[in-house]
Amino acid sequence: MGIEDQEQSESLPLKRSAPRMSSTHGTDIKQNSDSSQCITTDERTTPQNNSYFGVLMHLLKSIIGTGVLTLPHAFKESGFVFGIFGTVFVIFLCTYAAYILVYHSQEIRKKSKTKLLGFSDTCALICQHGPEAVQSFSMVFKYGVDAVICIGSLLTNCAFLIFIAQSFHQVFSYWFPHFILSVEQYIIIISVLLLIICQIRELKHLVPFSIFANICLFVGLLLPLVHMFSELHSPADFPAFTSVTKLPLFFGTVFFAADAMILYLPIENTMKNPAKFLGATGALNVSMVIVGILYTLFGLFGFLRYGEDTKPSITLNLPIEEIPSQIVQLMLPISIMLTYVLVTYVMIEIIWNNYLQYKVRGSIKRNLAQIVTRCSLVILTGAVSIAVPKLELVISLVGSVGSSTLILLVPVTLDTIVRWDNDLGYFKWRLFKNILIGIFYVFILVSSILICFQ
Repeated sequence: MGIEDQEQSESLPLKRSAPRMSSTHGTDIKQNSDSSQCITTDERTTPQNNSYFGVLMHLLKSIIGTGVLTLPHAFKESGFVFGIFGTVFVIFLCTYAAYILVYHSQEIRKKSKTKLLGFSDTCALICQHGPEAVQSFSMVFKYGVDAVICIGSLLTNCAFLIFIAQSFHQVFSYWFPHFILSVEQYIIIISVLLLIICQIRELKHLVPFSIFANICLFVGLLLPLVHMFSELHSPADFPAFTSVTKLPLFFGTVFFAADAMILYLPIENTMKNPAKFLGATGALNVSMVIVGILYTLFGLFGFLRYGEDTKPSITLNLPIEEIPSQIVQLMLPISIMLTYVLVTYVMIEIIWNNYLQYKVRGSIKRNLAQIVTRCSLVILTGAVSIAVPKLELVISLVGSVGSSTLILLVPVTLDTIVRWDNDLGYFKWRLFKNILIGIFYVFILVSSILICFQ
């Protein structure tokens, strides 16, 4: 999951009489009576827009991230045969959900003559133009999506924090065997450092750190890949399927690794020819085929390398006595610390821009409120991480609560609203299809929560 490629869109008021409210990507809905101002799926000619290849690269960078390191453990939970088919199934669901979201966003832009839309704004506008029964819930839908994004981002930061703490704990415990701190103590120390770093309010100030972090990420992903293929065991040595009770952990982990729902619309908004985003050979399908192959192979071969000893992150399986492994255990946490800051930036964009900034008057009070908000988010992630320090459980919870909600529940709800009046298909097959996806979502959500807190 690559959160570090957040794209910023134009901010517009939802209603002319309403206060300015920005969405996840700083975009809001505005009815535009001048059709010449409307952004449709026609060719965009501004220099800032991206080509097909550029959008494809953005999609790959956005989806492929540190979440790939957790996939071998997901295969351990499910068994290698189910892991293969389950990963392909999740990637298919992610692709289908992204297609629904982008397609309906493009259609509602043309229908309502609006400018570029973010995730929650698309949901609100579709409700406004949907059946009369749901029109009054447009803002509730928008706020609900914002809340899910914030909760998912918060839990993602908890997973990042635990991963950083476990990596530092492993390295420094090896270097200083007579001075060993617990993982919880590392979480506290790192949280104090993050309290300072997260006060940076402009992304441009993070650019040099982002370049260094991407180098760290590349090195950190390359070494486990090399080590993985050094000694593979036979698939016959491992179960093809484990048990139904472990499937929620598997699905939650894969959803965590494959989730990039909040990024698809901002990336599509930058494309010169949006029509090439969808379709059989569109940027979305091509990128997800690449991701599906990479994730399946990484999860499979990682599990075949370490078997039942596979850790929640494959980097924790690297031999700590080797210098390259120690370098990885330091470089990846450094990279993830910057990603933590960027995820916090996403939450601040929603919480501050949408709900707080207009309620605080005076520059001193506004600065103080910003500081308090940022510190509160870091302290909250630290508290949750200490309360639930098991990385595999937190990752599964992120995938089940945040990722699966955005991937499974929200898109099929939008699809049902749009098609409710006259486009549900023969025997209302689209409605039944959406209901089945909703039932699968409820199973993943409830079972994962029960497992995490049992």
